[in-house]
Amino acid sequence: MREARMIQEGSPCDTSFYPDGPMTVEEAKKVGKILCPRVDQCKKDHLDGRSIQCVMKLGREVVRATLEEGTSIQEEMVTFRHDMDQIPTKEFVWSPDGKELQILTDREVAFAKVEEFAQMVIAE
Repeated sequence: MREARMIQEGSPCDTSFYPDGPMTVEEAKKVGKILCPRVDQCKKDHLDGRSIQCVMKLGREVVRATLEEGTSIQEEMVTFRHDMDQIPTKEFVWSPDGKELQILTDREVAFAKVEEFAQMVIAE
């Protein structure tokens, strides 16, 4: 399992939560920051007010809630889906490997990817 402090303090914008990424804060410090290839575009999208969400950030948030609440990822996904019903997001950014980026427009596919990424973050 990935170190809880790394999950709570790390960001997918500059930390690799993929299977080959660091598992502890010390390993992350040794590796250094690994910027997401979309980090500049996300800043622009945010400034432009586009309705786009990052699957990787959402997945990490699901794991943070799991750790804080002492629940499972599956249980937190129920809450996540309910909360996302209130947000009219039309596009989701997803990366299966931290390099290639895809835009998902199907919410159910995006939610499945959020759960998949959450499993990568927790690394159980």
